[in-house]
Amino acid sequence: MRGSGQRRAFLFAFLILTTLLVFGSVLGAAEKKPSAKDLVKQAEADQKADRWEAAREKLRSAAEQKPKDEKIAEALKVTQQYLADRSAVRAMTFCDQKELDKCEKEVKLAASYARTQRVQEAEAQLAARLTDIKDRWNRVQQMIAAGQLAEAALELDGFKPYPYLFPNLGAEKERIRQLRVKSFLDDAGKNVAAQRWDAAIESYSSALRMDAANNDAARGLESARQEKEAATAFQQAQNAFKSKGYLVAHEANQKAMRLYPARQEYQNLAKQISAEWVKVLMQEARTLSGNVENVKDNQRALENLEWVRRLDPRQAGSADEVRVVRTALHSIYIQKASDYQAVADNSRIGLSHLYFANAQQSNPAGEFAFAAKLREAGGLFARKRTIQVVVNVENLSPAAPSFAEVVSRRVRAMIDKMGLPDLKLRTLEEYQKNPAEDPQFVENRPDGKSPTAVLNVALLNYESESTGMDKPVEKPSKFISGQETVPNPTYQQIQAEFNKVNAALVKEKPKPGRATKEGYTAQNLTVLQQQLSSTPREISRERTAEYTYQEFQLTVRALVKMNLEIRDQIEKQLLGADNIQATDQRTGVEISGVRDKDVSNLMNRQARLPTAEQLLRDCEKKAVEAVDDKVRTLVTKYLQRFYNEGEKALGEDRTEDAIENFLCHWYSFRGRLDENQAKVIRDAVKSYTGFDLGRTM
Repeated sequence: MRGSGQRRAFLFAFLILTTLLVFGSVLGAAEKKPSAKDLVKQAEADQKADRWEAAREKLRSAAEQKPKDEKIAEALKVTQQYLADRSAVRAMTFCDQKELDKCEKEVKLAASYARTQRVQEAEAQLAARLTDIKDRWNRVQQMIAAGQLAEAALELDGFKPYPYLFPNLGAEKERIRQLRVKSFLDDAGKNVAAQRWDAAIESYSSALRMDAANNDAARGLESARQEKEAATAFQQAQNAFKSKGYLVAHEANQKAMRLYPARQEYQNLAKQISAEWVKVLMQEARTLSGNVENVKDNQRALENLEWVRRLDPRQAGSADEVRVVRTALHSIYIQKASDYQAVADNSRIGLSHLYFANAQQSNPAGEFAFAAKLREAGGLFARKRTIQVVVNVENLSPAAPSFAEVVSRRVRAMIDKMGLPDLKLRTLEEYQKNPAEDPQFVENRPDGKSPTAVLNVALLNYESESTGMDKPVEKPSKFISGQETVPNPTYQQIQAEFNKVNAALVKEKPKPGRATKEGYTAQNLTVLQQQLSSTPREISRERTAEYTYQEFQLTVRALVKMNLEIRDQIEKQLLGADNIQATDQRTGVEISGVRDKDVSNLMNRQARLPTAEQLLRDCEKKAVEAVDDKVRTLVTKYLQRFYNEGEKALGEDRTEDAIENFLCHWYSFRGRLDENQAKVIRDAVKSYTGFDLGRTM
């Protein structure tokens, strides 16, 4: 029994020892490093997978194991040259793109691999760029030192692509901006001191363009502009005073004084102008007022005396002179007003009203004795100016009556908006109930026409339609119907390159480590062969099939059209006409029948178009909005009758007829006249009657 136990213990110990030995050999095998041959194979696999950096590391390890192996050394050299050239090409690309920080990084990486010709080219290109940039920076600093700030600021913009070289570029630009602002302000101060106002204004403006929030520049600009305005006015006043143009001198100097009331030279000139001008005005007034029956001389005398009272209220005798002249003018105005009022057909009632109104203003004292005559003339004058516009809207289209009513309200509102008291607005129905004209002015009208005009608005078209849904166009396309197997273009390219390299090596038979004339080595052929073995000969691609889909060219159209005419009510003569046409057309494409997986990525879609009714509503709105300008133009053309008659009479030397019609036009528009017309009327009335309508309104 004892011997049996010993044998079992021995066997157990043997088994343990055997297990440990086996396990140790396994561990030793696992810890064993790859051989140089294995490393070369792994490197070739990395190259095929475009892992050239990993291939380099494996070849370096292989070279350490077999430092005298020429094939390994050549493979490592080719790999490092490839990596160096690749980084060099990247570096030059970054350099061309002005990304010099990336360029510099790639150049350093390329040089760490190998000193190839391309690496040297990249280094040279980077060095040239850096030298050029440094030279440009030095030139900018020289410009700043020389005061060429605008040029320096412009040059600095060229350094934006190089932020890593110039991290303080923004601060430098801000420094130049502040220097430029200071320079402009300094120049402005010098120009102000020399009273060169235009130059000062330009300098302050330039400073503000550089710094919009600069208070010194803003205040300086305002002050320089005001100084220029005052200086210009003062110079004009001095020149006019020397040539005895007292009115111009006075008004120009007053303008300067309004800007700088306390300026002594302006005050002194004002006293000189007043002293001389008052003497001239008084002398002229006494001379002009000598003929008590001459209306224009007395009017000029009164104007002179009014100037005297404004310039020197304490001027001796001026108040008595004014009373004498006013009395004379009052008498003349009453006589002329009465004579014009006596004209049987009231063809001079406007002149009569004008003279009565001025007689009231020139009344020497007490109650105006001719107030009743003034009211009578004013009433007749207003009746003479009265014009009626009869509005009629005709619906000759399929539009609903409500739309015609909208147009009618818009027309009447536009005429009311003109705000002319002498313009009366009536409907055709109202006029037909009481069509009589004012009997006192039937034969006394400008251009012989009636004071009533009919503005007719005809609704001609009101329509809409939608087209295109019944006319689809069949269009061809393709869709993906499945998969098919075809030769692999990549494999064919590698095969062609392999054949080319192989032919060159067979022909020239270069020694190991050497290359052919084209630069091919045995290593290149090995790489291509490995790529062929790992590239599939055939690939699968999508199969396509033809089909047709439907395309609809859709159109929605709407039209609202009106015709506007204004005619003389009595003779039916056309005085003006115009049209309003509000039209809109929308088109869109609708597609249907598109197959899934269409190769052109086509999709079914609906056209997003408004309905015909929506488009018609839009055209309604446009047409109604157009009514305002059209109506204003036509009615204004009719309202030019008095002015046109006045111009005609003026050209024919019928002065009283011209002034009468001009007065009707002037008072009808109550100061809302076109500026050119207003000047013609003011000048004509002033020349004939001596009255300034600008002061008598």
